[in-house]
Amino acid sequence: MKRIAFLLFIAVLLAGCSSVPYSEISGPYQKIVELGKTKADIFNSSMQWVAQSFKSAKAVIQYSDKESGIINGNGTATAEFGGIGPTTLSYKFIFEIKDNKSRITFSEVMPVFDNSSSGRMAAGMTHGIGNNQWPRFTEWADNIINDYARFVKSNNSDW
Repeated sequence: MKRIAFLLFIAVLLAGCSSVPYSEISGPYQKIVELGKTKADIFNSSMQWVAQSFKSAKAVIQYSDKESGIINGNGTATAEFGGIGPTTLSYKFIFEIKDNKSRITFSEVMPVFDNSSSGRMAAGMTHGIGNNQWPRFTEWADNIINDYARFVKSNNSDW
């Protein structure tokens, strides 16, 4: 009888621990910004913004083509995304540029783990970030996009 009571207690305890649903999201997150400039001006300003916003534009940009208006690359960000402390995320980005506007897409958003004990414990998270972190990531992405838009709008190549 004690054995049955003990097993019932363990079953209730385990059921309580698994009651919080968890899923992983990796994107995409996309936004279109109106910039009021020509495609060539937006492309040039975008390349300048990437060069100034990342430590190494060469390491970040994987592909760029002025004619098609595409800038494709990889980035990392460390910020408070809803975890216990600062989290480092890797992501892919693409700028699709037309006259007057640019579409920015973030995709393949993944946590970056080091060899610490927390990294080993969470190494099973390989398909994205937690659903509780996604709203903070999108807030971070909106801030980055707003910074980009301010830069492009204020960048005057005709000095």
